[in-house]
Amino acid sequence: MTDSDRREAINSADHVRRFTHTTFADPVNDQYPIDTPDHVREAWQVVHQQGSAAGYTPDEIAFMEVRIAEAAQTFGIQLPA
Repeated sequence: MTDSDRREAINSADHVRRFTHTTFADPVNDQYPIDTPDHVREAWQVVHQQGSAAGYTPDEIAFMEVRIAEAAQTFGIQLPA
């Protein structure tokens, strides 16, 4: 993902205020925090919801899946298939 992939409907400033020093599955749009075990589980679930995934290309979804899976491994979390 690049800055040119930023989604217009996202209010990144709000997310940055709420999640300062947070790692995101979508770092371009500051979406789907993956800094805690609960956030990792939620990010995985939300990224796979049809409505959330609709704004992303398959490559972007795959990129986010890798970031979430890496965070899950850090926390010792087994993600659903």
